[in-house]
This record gives sequence, C-alpha cells and structure tokens, in this order.
Amino acid sequence: MRDWAFQNTPFNLLCSYMKDSNVGSYSTAVANGMEQIDAFEEEDHALTRVYAITRAQWEQSR
Repeated sequence: MRDWAFQNTPFNLLCSYMKDSNVGSYSTAVANGMEQIDAFEEEDHALTRVYAITRAQWEQSR
C-alpha cells in the first residue's frame, strides 16, 4: 500500500493510526519505514499512536 500510494498519488506524507495495544499494527508500520510522530489519548482514555513516512524517506529507502 505504501509503494502504491507514493507511485500513484501526489501525497507527500502517509500516516497510520492505531491503538497502543495493537502491537501488530505498529510493528508493521515500523517494518514499512514509518516512525512514530505522535500519540494521543482518546475520549475512552485509550492511547492512539500515529506513525508516518514522507515521500523523501520512502525514496531514500528504495
């Protein structure tokens, strides 16, 4: 999905949001070159992580 998005859209940043308890999701984000850029508490007090990768980071990794 990351490669498709950068190859077929004008977006320069891709973000992924997941609950802190979802180890699989943030492990996948890291494996795809994303870095955690933020975290925030939801209304239900659950922590949400935000991971992102820029087009420049993606291009460097290729």
